[in-house]
Amino acid sequence: MLNNLQIQSDQIEFYEVSNVPLNKDSFLLSDQWLDRVEKQWTEFLSPECDYEKWTHPNELMDYIPCHISSVNDSHLNITLLLDRSSRFHTVSKTLPTKFFKTAFKVFGSEKRPYIIVDQNWFNNLRNSIYSVYVLIDFVGIRNLFNEYGEFPSDKLNSIKAIVDKFCNQNKDLTFLTCADNIIIKSGWEFVTKNSKYQPEKLLITVNQLITEIKKETEISSYAIITQGANYVNEKNLTDSATPKNHFFMSSIYVPFIEAFEIDSDIRKRIKSKEIEKMPFYIEQSFYISTKRKHYSSEEPTWFKKFDFESEKLKTSLSYSALTFENICDLIDISE
Repeated sequence: MLNNLQIQSDQIEFYEVSNVPLNKDSFLLSDQWLDRVEKQWTEFLSPECDYEKWTHPNELMDYIPCHISSVNDSHLNITLLLDRSSRFHTVSKTLPTKFFKTAFKVFGSEKRPYIIVDQNWFNNLRNSIYSVYVLIDFVGIRNLFNEYGEFPSDKLNSIKAIVDKFCNQNKDLTFLTCADNIIIKSGWEFVTKNSKYQPEKLLITVNQLITEIKKETEISSYAIITQGANYVNEKNLTDSATPKNHFFMSSIYVPFIEAFEIDSDIRKRIKSKEIEKMPFYIEQSFYISTKRKHYSSEEPTWFKKFDFESEKLKTSLSYSALTFENICDLIDISE
């Protein structure tokens, strides 16, 4: 593989899985481009190369900016910049080592390594359905138990009716309602440059939902929002009728678990008075994929990020605690 480049060890460094550079901006590409990559870089390294006419390989093939965050015996954890034209949109994925083909960097010319992977795995990155999750948790449920001895049926009937209405208004969303929380799932895919990803619309919908529940039932709530890869190929799931007593949601791993991990961290920080209670807690990768009004260096001084290590996911998570007014100051949510 890439034999003409392998022999030029004074010009090119190759990497195995075990020593691939971590947290280094890289180019991810499919092994379908091996011949083109080898041809262009061999030409570049030749003493006879006409550099004015030479074409950089990236101009001739599809690639995705990425970085490898960690390496294990069975897989690599990779973060991908899927959309760099209309959004700064990143997702994290598990790259099984069997799909890793090779990696290399050209000395003196290219600062970023190339990470080359299996063609089918690469193609699925853009064809996959990704997920956004909202965990809405009700506040003061224990006080209701203490006052009524149970969750008042009239309040629960009102919540159900409100969620039913939002379900009918938002056919693209999936709702799972329990007595003390609501989970909302939004699927999206990067089909073209005009991605179907609409986080701003989701923020408006969630705010309307928790506002209406508060108005009708006097029950406050807060929402945690995360987004990322869904490790279920939903396009291959059978479209079949589901019994009314089966509430099915094809969700697994990140970012579904992230919402619960962030919820646990929120509770600890509120208890220790590190943060004040807020109606919205937004995970960082969701936030940076929105239509932000400010560059990172220009964000308001009151905007804070809270970082912690998730033992369950073995990764770092970051989120911000916000009001809806804060969100409107940070994000262009106009439809």
